[in-house]
Amino acid sequence: MKRVLVIGGGLAGLRAAIAAAESGAEVTLASKVHPLSSHSIAATGGINVALGGEDSWESHVEDTLQASAGLADRDAVEKICREAGEELRILERWGVPFDRDASGRLGAKPLGGSSQARTVFAGSHTGKAVLQALWQKAITVGVSIREDCFLLDLVISGDTCCGAVLLDLKEGEIIEHTGGAVVLATGGLGQVYSPTSNATICTGDGVAAALRAGASLLDMEMTQFYPTCLPDRGICITEEARTKGAVLLNDRQERFMLRYDSARVDLANRDILCRAIFSEMSSGRQIFLDCGAIAREEFEGSLRDLLELSRMLANVDVAHEPLPVAPAMHYHMGGIETDLEGKSTISGLLSAGECACLSVHGANRIGGNSLLETLVMGHASGKVSVTVAGASDGDTVHRRALELGEQVKELRCRQGDARTLPHLRRSLGRVMSGKAGIVREASELNRAAEEIADLQQEASASAPCDSSEVFNKAVRQWFELANLLSLARVITASALARRESRGAHYRIDFPRTGAIAEHSRIRQSYNGELSVDFVPVRESRRAVA
Repeated sequence: MKRVLVIGGGLAGLRAAIAAAESGAEVTLASKVHPLSSHSIAATGGINVALGGEDSWESHVEDTLQASAGLADRDAVEKICREAGEELRILERWGVPFDRDASGRLGAKPLGGSSQARTVFAGSHTGKAVLQALWQKAITVGVSIREDCFLLDLVISGDTCCGAVLLDLKEGEIIEHTGGAVVLATGGLGQVYSPTSNATICTGDGVAAALRAGASLLDMEMTQFYPTCLPDRGICITEEARTKGAVLLNDRQERFMLRYDSARVDLANRDILCRAIFSEMSSGRQIFLDCGAIAREEFEGSLRDLLELSRMLANVDVAHEPLPVAPAMHYHMGGIETDLEGKSTISGLLSAGECACLSVHGANRIGGNSLLETLVMGHASGKVSVTVAGASDGDTVHRRALELGEQVKELRCRQGDARTLPHLRRSLGRVMSGKAGIVREASELNRAAEEIADLQQEASASAPCDSSEVFNKAVRQWFELANLLSLARVITASALARRESRGAHYRIDFPRTGAIAEHSRIRQSYNGELSVDFVPVRESRRAVA
């Protein structure tokens, strides 16, 4: 029987594990936390699916391409939009309680960037509802789930992924996985920035491991900020409020978005909204979300969570008072380069979800497309993983496991200040948000690169300050910080290399968008040097180069 290791317990990982198991593989899913605690649970918006009538999957494709600022690959977009309906039917069979109208038809709402109301949802907890259904299905089809397992490294033999080494936090033991295929579904890297809407576990572990292994990454500079979050908290204020009448105001009571996008105004693409808010805030103005025009019954229905959240965390009654908001890092469009089946540039290694870059979102993601991508590409990568099993090289895996085991032991014995790791992580977040955030320029990016290098030196000499053999989260946090710093370096290098403004990537020293859309591709050599080159956006990416 073929063996498949899926790393990551969110929607992409669970969907991949189910597909692999249904294709006849012996599947192990390793997750840093319990799958029901993965960051997918925070997804509130919904899933984009063209339901017919005036809408079509072709219209969904065009909306996605338009928002991408020319950087999405058409055949990748067509794949997820065309297969959305089938994934929706599967989820319904598995028991996801999507909202319906009085006639029993699926409810759908519009989100920013879409020309139609095509986002299906399960109340304000779509991610949670889908996650629960997938978790139950994974157990039913025989997936072996190991929680509290942290990816230490991938193991490469020649040009093939032959296994992985993980740390079992429950037992304090090193786990060796040999042979079969490995599917990385480790989610985003939002903790590179501060503030961020991402959970503390979103540290880009899979992307960093793939980079070390020699895989190519794509469009790593494409970082999306969410325009309306609680200031300094990174807690998203749902986009649905603006679709139902909420407007953005500055402290002069001006609807400033009329100056930046007079057509879509408060429902403009997220990159435009964030730059507009950034510009206003840079002029010393405070930004508010005014929900006064929203019907009262909405706060008793789908916007109830917004009412409760604003009261609890901001002491504001949004039904009667404007709510202070500010952008925060939200989603990363770049990641591990994959083809339409989820295969990376390394044989035997696949990827799906936010850690992958099929180039569906290009330079800007529209709401409702991320959950769809996790399902379609989780399914695709899990299904094909059974046919691309890597070589079995137990000796190489074992040698790497021994090396990492010694490193873990050495870290447990280090003495130092327990406050160092959190301090370095906060410092990184400030550097990236301040110098490689919504607006960028060469001088600031170069300063960021220098500061990241200094932080890497401090981090390598730092101590977890916990000698425990079991549930030693401090050791895990040491490795997470190393991953974050590595990815910050990559994001900065890619942002410097892209000498234009496109979508979420805005360079004030290169404000124009280039005539030709190109993907940035970055690789790391054996000595740690980064190289960035540019490849054309393609109509077809049937296999990665």
